[in-house]
Amino acid sequence: MTQKKKTKRVTNLYLQQNGKCYWCDEVMIAGLDVDMVRTQQPELLNRLFTIDHINDRHNNLTRLGPVVGACHQCNQRREQLSTALKLVQDKMKQGMIPSDNSLGYK
Repeated sequence: MTQKKKTKRVTNLYLQQNGKCYWCDEVMIAGLDVDMVRTQQPELLNRLFTIDHINDRHNNLTRLGPVVGACHQCNQRREQLSTALKLVQDKMKQGMIPSDNSLGYK
């Protein structure tokens, strides 16, 4: 995909969502460089418009699938939860965490 098509796709996504985060419905800020905001205006970082892949990177998919517009804060939270879930799943497969209800939780 050319840069021009990618830019148009991202712009359309932002407009389709009325500039609001798919997850928290807060208004996002588009068109700012993340690194610049991080160093010069860190208070705006969480509201920056980012692309969030619905199918996370831990699924070993060859194609990342559908995307949504998400604020930087929600995108980061989803990434952290996805990483933690993958870690727990790996430990369950290795037998390090019980995968059944052997601990008696209800």
